[in-house]
Amino acid sequence: MRFTQPLPFGRIYAGFEREGRTGVVELDDVARVQLGPVLSNVDQSEADAHLVLPSGFIFRDARIINTDQCEVTLPGLQFNHANSNAFFSEVEYNM
Repeated sequence: MRFTQPLPFGRIYAGFEREGRTGVVELDDVARVQLGPVLSNVDQSEADAHLVLPSGFIFRDARIINTDQCEVTLPGLQFNHANSNAFFSEVEYNM
């Protein structure tokens, strides 16, 4: 990917714990995604939910997790999209 203009942020941080189904991605103070496990509405226990694609696509088996927070605050682009889903998976890429 090639950028022709400077990015509107400088610091990028990403941290994930796949087995714990948690993660965070931060782009300076303009974007933050906080990921956590899908929780039961009944007893707040963690679901071990997976999406399995036997023939593959981008992945064959991915853990389904929750977006506890997903917020972007750029000039001209602001949104908050919490309580959606995301996936943790190993991905193979061939060129």
